[in-house]
Amino acid sequence: MWPGTWHNLLEVVLRTGVIYLFVLVGVRLSGKREVGQMTPFDLTLLLLLSNAVQNAMVGPDNSLVGGIVAAATLLVLNYLVAELSGANRRFRKAQKSIYCVRTKEHLEQRLALDMYREQRANKRASRIA
Repeated sequence: MWPGTWHNLLEVVLRTGVIYLFVLVGVRLSGKREVGQMTPFDLTLLLLLSNAVQNAMVGPDNSLVGGIVAAATLLVLNYLVAELSGANRRFRKAQKSIYCVRTKEHLEQRLALDMYREQRANKRASRIA
């Protein structure tokens, strides 16, 4: 009936989860937050990564059920990460701060915000004195 045992299918789920997290962190650390920010080289890298890690996800299980379990695991993990980042403010903030790409525009905005805060603090201090 089933080509693999439950033990083998659970192994596929665990392997797929580890690979998903590894690739997710790798893509985020590269600084790409949206598909629109990817260059053709980035897309090629993602396609090659998917081919390279496919065997690591399913291991020796090349059955249809093993592939379905791996695909379902990826879909569930993606859904959970999206829900967590949408619902949990702390997770979303940590994700943005870790993966923020420092551009000239970002640094200029940050400098302007710091200057604005310093001016407000100086005004408050002068009113107190």
